[in-house]
Amino acid sequence: MQVEGSGIRSIEKGAHLLQVLRRADGPLRLADLAAGAGMTPSATRGYMVSLVRTGLVTQDRMTARYDLGEAALQLGLTALRRTDFLRLARDALAELAASLGQAALLAVWSAKGPVVVAKIEGAHGSVYEIRLGTLVNLLPTATGQVFMAHLPRAEWEGLVPKAVSRGGALDRALRAVKESGIASTRPATLPERSALSAPVFDHLGDLRGVLTVIGHEEMLDTDPGGLNVRTLRRVARALSCRLGFAEESLGGTDR
Repeated sequence: MQVEGSGIRSIEKGAHLLQVLRRADGPLRLADLAAGAGMTPSATRGYMVSLVRTGLVTQDRMTARYDLGEAALQLGLTALRRTDFLRLARDALAELAASLGQAALLAVWSAKGPVVVAKIEGAHGSVYEIRLGTLVNLLPTATGQVFMAHLPRAEWEGLVPKAVSRGGALDRALRAVKESGIASTRPATLPERSALSAPVFDHLGDLRGVLTVIGHEEMLDTDPGGLNVRTLRRVARALSCRLGFAEESLGGTDR
């Protein structure tokens, strides 16, 4: 998001240093912080003194290494508490529908399987067969494949035929979905409809929901390197990050 105005560069540099700490695997030395932020050690030291004073950063007295402080933790927790998942998801669906011109929906997990909780129609036609509250079949839908790929088997195994759930073909297919971050069906269970689905994770790394784009098979390209896949992966990644999921943990390279 672009913000108009000149801003205060010192605040932006301090925030950049906080991001360097956030992405690190652990506490950092001053030299490593400076290198990660593209700043000189002397300039970095001045910022760190102020950040330590505010509680956003802490410095270990023994090692002199820096890490995120209590104030940073409290800010993160407050942001998570104020996060409205459905509102953010609807914004993501609106972006998908506008960018791709296809219907987009969000499904979450229930005791009976995936259920549609939000939906936006696209410019290239509607999917009236899918309404809010609709239960989605696990097989052979793209939505169902994503849930099965990321949820513990015990949660979904009883919802599919035993012969299928224990088959090696299903295991291989779900591994491929998990590795690629995208599931696709062409056509989907709806007549002449194809679908693309991607997972959304929360701050704990748990599957929070699945975003799905559905369109006529002649208009929805499901090529792994195509625009539709890249856009869906980018939007799902952005939504996951808004829920606190570490961006570095997400697969794929589309930005």
